[in-house]
Amino acid sequence: MTGGRIRFDYGGAITGGRGSALTNNGRIEMTNGTVSVPVDGTGTLAFDGYHSAQGYAKISAPIAATQTVELNPEFLGLNMALADPGDFRALLKIDAPEAPTKHPCPSL
Repeated sequence: MTGGRIRFDYGGAITGGRGSALTNNGRIEMTNGTVSVPVDGTGTLAFDGYHSAQGYAKISAPIAATQTVELNPEFLGLNMALADPGDFRALLKIDAPEAPTKHPCPSL
């Protein structure tokens, strides 16, 4: 069970063994992340785009209707893959992308 805020920068994976599940009552944030364990609870799974390339997120396990999945494309977009869309029951929130003029890398 999780509560509070957990942040995985530059890649994150939430996995579990056979019969496992995660109760998320907080906020889990990932840049380029994957979730392959069922998630229930009343929290948020937030996926952020990468700052200098297109980001990705992959969900390959059931996500409960009481979860919010937030997609933040950042500057260069975010690709979301659902292994089984029928398992996805969460509220989906998509943030507006940030303007390219605000990019943190001056060379881009």
